[in-house]
Amino acid sequence: MSKNIRTATVTYYNEYNYGAVLQTYALQKFLHSLGIDNKIVDYSERSTKILEKISCGKLRFALYAVKRNLKLLVNYRSIINKRARFNAFVNDNLMLTDHYDSVENLIITPPEVDLLIAGSDQIWNLSSKLRKDFFLMFGGDSVVRISYAASLGRYDFSLEQKRVLICAVSKFDYVSVRESEAVTYLNETGNINAELLVDPTLLLNDTEWKEIAISPNIKEKYILCYPLLYHTDIDGALKKLKKELDIKVVAISPDGTKCCYADITVKDSGPAEFLGWVANAEYVVTSSFHGTVFSLLFKKPFVSYNNAANSGRISNLLDLVGLSNRFNPADVPSKELTIPYDRVFEIVNKEREKSKSFFIKIVEEMK
Repeated sequence: MSKNIRTATVTYYNEYNYGAVLQTYALQKFLHSLGIDNKIVDYSERSTKILEKISCGKLRFALYAVKRNLKLLVNYRSIINKRARFNAFVNDNLMLTDHYDSVENLIITPPEVDLLIAGSDQIWNLSSKLRKDFFLMFGGDSVVRISYAASLGRYDFSLEQKRVLICAVSKFDYVSVRESEAVTYLNETGNINAELLVDPTLLLNDTEWKEIAISPNIKEKYILCYPLLYHTDIDGALKKLKKELDIKVVAISPDGTKCCYADITVKDSGPAEFLGWVANAEYVVTSSFHGTVFSLLFKKPFVSYNNAANSGRISNLLDLVGLSNRFNPADVPSKELTIPYDRVFEIVNKEREKSKSFFIKIVEEMK
């Protein structure tokens, strides 16, 4: 593999979201392991505001914002600490390009690379607007443009959104996506052939993740809950597991507020601490895609609950590895009901090889 290929990735690398930051880290580490130089394009539209803007429109929205801001103010110090840990993780673990303060500057003076990568996560979700950086609308004509396990997030686009999406993606040299629905959608809507590849977090093994994990300062055993989205069955599952295992419930709060039934609520965890909490848990209950991924990677008993419109990414993953019974079950599986992880990782290892072949093929064709 030639080290002369210069690449840059555009993705959600700098969000206060565990999955976003860790998938960015994973893809860059995986590329480096293949001998491919890579940097993350240092441009972000992330808001640094903590409090929500209170609208003078509908009363119920204004009241919701006021109530939420009061909760955030109570937990202000925890939120500041959490953000500091995220910022430190990005600074210590990601190789970035020079900083861009606007997409216009990115277009005018793009990074000097041979290959641009539209990274994973929901970069092609057009619920708000089309972001030119996520569709690689910068760089010279000779630059090769690819996507790796990109996600659309949703499929109820308007006719205009469909037109914009297909027009943008059709200009890519190679397209890969994360969900099977996206493969079908791009093919049927725009005659675009997309390859199905796994989320970057699955490209690293548990040993590689444990190298950067920070174990929690707790000696007793615990059930971990990471409820990125609320689900009515989560509290019931936690209470049942607590009774069965006779250990405490620890919850990682996505936004710094109390989020579910728990004995301990962790409000200031950074990405490395998040990994440590999952790696050391006795059982994991989550509504998060990446909570599910890391439960698998650390070979934990787990259950995932999610009825959101974009929950297909969780069901796709669990169908792939033969664990669909762990998604929205009628009754939470006992810890004694073991998961056949040997079989699961036979499948995961094949998917890693597919991703490796995807990049090797592209680099070889660029020589």
